Amino acid sequence: MGITAIKRVFNNYREPVEIANSENPDKPRNGGIVPSGGMLEVDIWIPWAEKKKDITNHSIMVHISRIKTATIYQSKGEDGDFVRISTSYRSRFPAKPIKGYPEVDGDRYMIIESGGGIYLGKV
Repeated sequence: MGITAIKRVFNNYREPVEIANSENPDKPRNGGIVPSGGMLEVDIWIPWAEKKKDITNHSIMVHISRIKTATIYQSKGEDGDFVRISTSYRSRFPAKPIKGYPEVDGDRYMIIESGGGIYLGKV
């Protein structure tokens, strides 16, 4: 499993979005609030989750308004090693690969779309 890092978060959603890394919450630039229409410089290594129970302490939480939360982590499944996204604790493990550029290793940027979707791009 390679190291994949998010370097910037762009928020095109109509409300502020909160990014929090459960693995190292006190590390500088490891999350924060991204204002609507804004950008946040971060340095978040996407945590690895080898089992479903690992997600609680090894994931990035994206809180979009008060009703939607997405969980992002890296995991190897039958389809390969990818950055994955889940919007439900009931989803299968590992979850589906995130939209955009889910491949591992290297730097990424995250975009929260106006409709609340999330995807990664390659830096």
